[in-house]
Amino acid sequence: MLTCKDFFFSMALILLITCVNCDGCFSSCDSGPFFADLQIKLTINDENKDVPIEVYRGLYDDGILIIQDTISDDDLLDGRVIYNLEAGLDYAAAATYNDGAKTIIAIDGGEMSLASTECDCDYPTNLTLNLRLAE
Repeated sequence: MLTCKDFFFSMALILLITCVNCDGCFSSCDSGPFFADLQIKLTINDENKDVPIEVYRGLYDDGILIIQDTISDDDLLDGRVIYNLEAGLDYAAAATYNDGAKTIIAIDGGEMSLASTECDCDYPTNLTLNLRLAE
């Protein structure tokens, strides 16, 4: 005869089996959209106390301008400015520096990709762009 305790134990076991695949993965993953950090490394120095930057969704040449900002030393965290943006897309950024009478534009870009766990669940990865002046 099936007792109440046995019934609840059986139901809990059935629920556990239906929620977990054979490999230990849960059956549902977050479907997104996913957001991650776009980290931009910049150079702030005596000649460039305020550095104008532009961030594009897509490539620098034909992307869509989504951020236009001027960064000072107070805006940086460990030499970086950070924006939280949608992952799974390409981003490019440009910083404009002065070097005496010359203007230097540093450009970098890449994909803020989505990675997968062993259970085929997607998660976002951060993207770091290097717009620092060469030393």
